[in-house]
Amino acid sequence: MRPNSSIHKLPSNQTILDLTDKKLTFIPMKFSKSSRLTTLILTKNQIRELPKNLNKLLHLEMAFNELTEIPKDIEEGIQTYPSLEILDFAHNSIKTIPESIFNHPTIRKLVLFCNDIESIDCSKSRISFVDLGRNKLTKIPLLPETVSTLILDCNYIQDLENLPKSVKFLSLSRNLLT
Repeated sequence: MRPNSSIHKLPSNQTILDLTDKKLTFIPMKFSKSSRLTTLILTKNQIRELPKNLNKLLHLEMAFNELTEIPKDIEEGIQTYPSLEILDFAHNSIKTIPESIFNHPTIRKLVLFCNDIESIDCSKSRISFVDLGRNKLTKIPLLPETVSTLILDCNYIQDLENLPKSVKFLSLSRNLLT
């Protein structure tokens, strides 16, 4: 048995599970194959692994989990979520993002605000919303032509090279643009 707490079975009709600020390293729940869970909020924990095969999951929030990287068990869990659209790793200390995240066929919104990312190439993804504010970027990352919203506040960007023509909303405050 894991030390955090005992394992509970999540009711199959529950659509939102918020485990914010529970000091968890894993999710103390069993999920049925018929789970209707669409939103999983794991903010302010120390999660290092995710359950697999949450087929209806649309939104995964893992902000403030003290991550310096995305652990293999988390990456593998994400790959088993065929409906995932929103992925949020804000307020961690992540330096790199695994390519598998960008290759995920359904992720449309990626929030990586307040991490330690210096460069990123998600040009082969289908992402339409990217928040890379408060990182360590010195240039606009390589992005797909599907990106319509791009947030790059509080970085070290000096020019607009690589800006996709598809971007309709661009936020670049507090950069080094002249």
